[in-house]
Order: sequence, then C-alpha cells, then structure tokens
Amino acid sequence: MRLLFFLIILFSIQFSKAQTFDLNSDTIKVGDIFNPDPPIYFDFDKETIRPESYAFLDSVAVFLSLHDSLIIEVGTHMDSRWSDEYSNRLDLDRSKSVVEYLINKGIIVDRLFAKGYGRERPIYTESEEEAMRRRNRRTEFKVLEIRN
Repeated sequence: MRLLFFLIILFSIQFSKAQTFDLNSDTIKVGDIFNPDPPIYFDFDKETIRPESYAFLDSVAVFLSLHDSLIIEVGTHMDSRWSDEYSNRLDLDRSKSVVEYLINKGIIVDRLFAKGYGRERPIYTESEEEAMRRRNRRTEFKVLEIRN
C-alpha cells in the first residue's frame, strides 16, 4: 500500500512539473520561437524521445490542433563537443522524431518541418560549463507561416 501511495505521489509531482505549450494565440506571428524549459529530453546518443517529455509534446499537439493555420519548424540544437557531421545527423534525426511524434498525435505532416541545426546556433559559445552546454542542447518550435 505504501508503495502504491509513493508511486501516485511521484507521478503527480512529475506531471505537475510538466510545462505546456502555449503561445498567446492573439499575438502569434511568423518568426515566433518557443523554447521549452525544461527541454525535450532524448536518450543519450540517440533520437529516442524520453518519456518525461511526452506530456509537453502532447500539449504541443493539442495546441497545433486548435491552431490549424500554423506551420511549424521543429529545430534541434547540439552543444560544441561533437563534430559537425555527427551533430548535424543526430540533430536532424531528433527533430524528425519530434515531428513523427506530433504526426502520430494527429498533426498533418504538411504543417511540420524538421530542422537539425547541429552546432550552428549556440546560445553560449565555447563554454566548458555543463550547465551552459545543456542550454545549447535544445529543441525549439518556430512559426514559419500562418495560413488563412
């Protein structure tokens, strides 16, 4: 019984910390970028989305369902520790994983574009601190177009 109670509390805390995707629908414009914090997590050295990111991605799918005029780029970024070739390949695979997740939630493929930026656009350059590297490893959602 204690174990069940503990598990219920643990899952409640995890879900209460999950961020939801919400741009102000009255002020959305082309070029707007949403950078979730906490970020979308992937397995190390893989494009596999970690389960703790599902709730947030589900909220992205709901938001996009309600705002079906939006065309979105899913852009992923890496830190500077890896080669350009490695970063670009893994980043593109990760952004494709997010796009595939959203398609599986009912979002039309024509509304989503995957872009792996690799090491091209760091927030922090040449930082040796892990906290700064972690900030460079991110997934962003950018409004590319608003269709009428």
